[in-house]
Amino acid sequence: MRIAHRLPSWNGASFQTLCEKAAASGAHGVEIAPSDILPDPRELTLVQAASLIRTARTFGLEIIAFHQILSQPAWFNLLTPDPLLRRDTDKFLQHLIRICGALDGQILILDSPNARHISPRWNRNDSIQRAAELVHQSADIAHQHGITIAIQPMPRSQTHFLNTAAETIAFCEQVDHPACRLHLDLPSMHDEGKPLTDIIRDSRGWLAHLHLGSSSPHPPQDDAIISALHEIHYPHWISHSSTKEKSTAAQPRQLQSIAQH
Repeated sequence: MRIAHRLPSWNGASFQTLCEKAAASGAHGVEIAPSDILPDPRELTLVQAASLIRTARTFGLEIIAFHQILSQPAWFNLLTPDPLLRRDTDKFLQHLIRICGALDGQILILDSPNARHISPRWNRNDSIQRAAELVHQSADIAHQHGITIAIQPMPRSQTHFLNTAAETIAFCEQVDHPACRLHLDLPSMHDEGKPLTDIIRDSRGWLAHLHLGSSSPHPPQDDAIISALHEIHYPHWISHSSTKEKSTAAQPRQLQSIAQH
């Protein structure tokens, strides 16, 4: 397991400054939101990707993942019956896959609740099938670039589609593609009302990425989380996030020390 830093909103800071801080904390990688690079990520280019990866490598960092990938523009939707909107969502996902691939990224995290809206006018089963087909198409492209689409369960306060790890695994089974897997975010996992370590153990074979979150109202027992990851032979990245407030989670260097034992 290796530790990455989940970059917060840039708020005018340069990518170089953020990479410098991430490297100083002991992280080996960073993950970013495309909308922090450009307000409209549809305009991202391969030239910009090349510049970002050069900056990250200057500090010995990898750019491992994109998160909040369908948050901007806000009208993207995985479940819509509107063929034009489906086409736009599919086209945008393929665009981000190409950009992420140019960054040597490994993960696209589907964690945007607005993209999971199911209108009461839509048949739920048909909507889920549409989403599975769209994600399968994107996973085909992602697989060619060595990228995994990792779907995050979201709290019920944010969406009514894919609220638990078990539901998300079932959806991944419906997608039926090796490049479609599960992403877990510890703050969101508290919504399930079961021990976090049990959720991790039950996700054996499906978990492709994990967020530790300092903004959680229930700071995780990092050693117990890491122990559960060892039990399921988890080989991937762990991302640490921080806020402007004092962090309640271990810093990347401390987490790396725990993960190696």
